[in-house]
Amino acid sequence: MSTDNFAAAAADFIKLLSNQRPELALATARLLESVAGVIRESIATHDSQPLDAPGAAQTLVPLSSPALADVAMPTPAAPATRAPAIVGPPSVVGPTPVVASILTPTPGPKTLPVTTAFVPLKLGDTSLQIAVAGTTAEIGQARLAAQATAHPEPAPAPRYDDIALVETRCEIKAQSCLALIPRRAAAGTPDEDQYVPPVRALLAKAKALPECFLWVFFPDRAQPDDATLHRIAANYQNLAKAARLAARSEELGQRPLRLGAVELLAEAQSALRVSLRDTWLYNSDRDQDAAFTYLNQATKREEIFIERYMRLDDPADPLDHQNLASRLDDLAHRFENEAAHEKDVRKFLSKLKHHARIIANNPDESREEDWLKIESAAASLVQSHLHISDPRLLDTLGPIRDQLPELASLPNVRQVLSRDAARETPEAAPREYSADVVRVRNHLRGGAVVLVGGERRPEAENRIREAFDLRDVVWVSLGEHASSAPAQAPILRPEVRLVFILIKLAGHQHVEDVARFAREAGKPLVRVPAGYNPEQLAAQALTQVAHQLHPAHG
Repeated sequence: MSTDNFAAAAADFIKLLSNQRPELALATARLLESVAGVIRESIATHDSQPLDAPGAAQTLVPLSSPALADVAMPTPAAPATRAPAIVGPPSVVGPTPVVASILTPTPGPKTLPVTTAFVPLKLGDTSLQIAVAGTTAEIGQARLAAQATAHPEPAPAPRYDDIALVETRCEIKAQSCLALIPRRAAAGTPDEDQYVPPVRALLAKAKALPECFLWVFFPDRAQPDDATLHRIAANYQNLAKAARLAARSEELGQRPLRLGAVELLAEAQSALRVSLRDTWLYNSDRDQDAAFTYLNQATKREEIFIERYMRLDDPADPLDHQNLASRLDDLAHRFENEAAHEKDVRKFLSKLKHHARIIANNPDESREEDWLKIESAAASLVQSHLHISDPRLLDTLGPIRDQLPELASLPNVRQVLSRDAARETPEAAPREYSADVVRVRNHLRGGAVVLVGGERRPEAENRIREAFDLRDVVWVSLGEHASSAPAQAPILRPEVRLVFILIKLAGHQHVEDVARFAREAGKPLVRVPAGYNPEQLAAQALTQVAHQLHPAHG
């Protein structure tokens, strides 16, 4: 290695250490300084055998910082005194430590003067001035290096994938699993070529996305059999659906739908993780990881409790992918209904506000036509299950109460204004329920439900009975260490159409036993994580067992 290359390598190494491990950089600088001293003493001892200039240039290395690497080295002749080393506290190391002991020639016209000056050093939020020794050029280079390293680039923040990207990548991965099956079967046959373009198209799509690895096309790996690939593809598709619903639930802002979406996302990512055990992959899937990270962040930020499938010892069943797909489709249908409902509500509220504004701006006119249009909008809102005492109705029509015409037939408007006048509380008004409760009511009307867990509350029983138009509500209270047997007989009753268990108010063994009782009796089981008001019960029923509910008869 040439002198220049060796000096540059040594200087770069010290500079790197000064940025990462200042204490190690100081030790290295001192070591090189000692080596230089040994070489000087060796030259002095063997001065009877002088070295020629080319040999010295190749043998004796100028040990220095980057500031000294560019200094030309004259022909060595006689030992020189060593320049002072770094001045300052021994625990402080500059950005480019100057090792001041170098092999210098006999003083002559080419010798560069050595001086001492201060170089700025920034460690964290602290700025120091460090005295260093060297030539004017060396000190200038050291100051430039200090400026370059005084403001290091911040470390990049951790990046988490957008949940929508998880959806896109999972769809491509599902397609890749399915594409491999006919491609592999046709290998070595005349039909093989027709399966190549679809594979190339999928690889191109994956390449256009960040970190989308289609592992099924990786060469020299034993891929799973066809049945396993079908199962893995189904679980990828479920995770894609769940990711899409999770993203939409953020937009809608409906708490019951949001809870349903994150719970199904937890199940989908867990099922995918388990299904990939039958592959050659030794690392977790990027999208399963991203979905889990998303759930961790969302549950902490929104204070959501997810009971199942967030631990390695509580895995989802990848063989149950059809059931999960059905529940995802049911939730997607509820999303569509809710989105359509909100769209209608916004449209009719906008119409109502528009005509109310016209009436308010024309106080001397009857504006009966505008009142009739307001009545039409109010009737449509009531039909959309918007309660007649909704504040948006009251706040819009209240300011124009005095302009209401006497002769016009405006039953909904007059009802809104009568409530505005009294400002009745929601408790005093007739109880109204959401579309979710109405939908579940259509399945349960005239039947019975069993509710397990906690202490029986008659007033809550009455609300559940009224909301779902039930013949009976059987509330089974179980002690913490008591047997689960008292819940079995009520579940077996033929009129019971649904079983609710309050998982936070029942023991772990009770949950398992009641699930077994319901399964053996062929009754849908709904695990309720929080609360037992009719809205919460309906939301959980539609999320978990909508596909098992059947319209009520009679």
